[in-house]
Amino acid sequence: MTYGDNRDLTWEITEAPDYEHRKTEYVINFISNLRPPPATVIDVGVRDGYSTEYFKKLGYDALGTDILDGFIKHAQERGRNVIFDDMVHTKINKKFDIVFSRHSLEHVAHPIRFVTNCINLMGDDALLVIIVPLESKSSFYFPRKRQKHLCYFPTMDYFKRRFMRRFELKEIIFKKTRELGIKTDFNEIFFIGKK
Repeated sequence: MTYGDNRDLTWEITEAPDYEHRKTEYVINFISNLRPPPATVIDVGVRDGYSTEYFKKLGYDALGTDILDGFIKHAQERGRNVIFDDMVHTKINKKFDIVFSRHSLEHVAHPIRFVTNCINLMGDDALLVIIVPLESKSSFYFPRKRQKHLCYFPTMDYFKRRFMRRFELKEIIFKKTRELGIKTDFNEIFFIGKK
């Protein structure tokens, strides 16, 4: 999935594996300790919509977005509140308590515009949660190269100083997911910020 210019429509439309759902649950449970429900959530780039459904299960008013019609249909067939929206060119003008993006930013042709639009959706005292793989283009080792990562974050420092410094956000958490006890087959950057 590519946000912005050219959508990658070759993704296999399936439910994510159970281990991905468990990681999603762990991350959302972690977030719920910082901002418990009731609260509003926009879940950006949801794939199968499971994260949106899990937010709702915990008591959040959650809206999921994606750009791929197949993923949207898949999610809606399972009763998940998912709509079409491209965060690079978003049409949403509502404010949310949590703006959540897990493994979407690396697929974006215009990452600064994507994050700027995410920040514009934040209400007063809202949280912005961004999770991306910690990788360099040279270490691109995913077996399914069709994932087409368009931007890379090779180090924590690069993500923080060369990318996120553009935005006026107060850093709440900035760690590798493994440092938070999340078992993953690769390292991820876990960032939570607020205005």
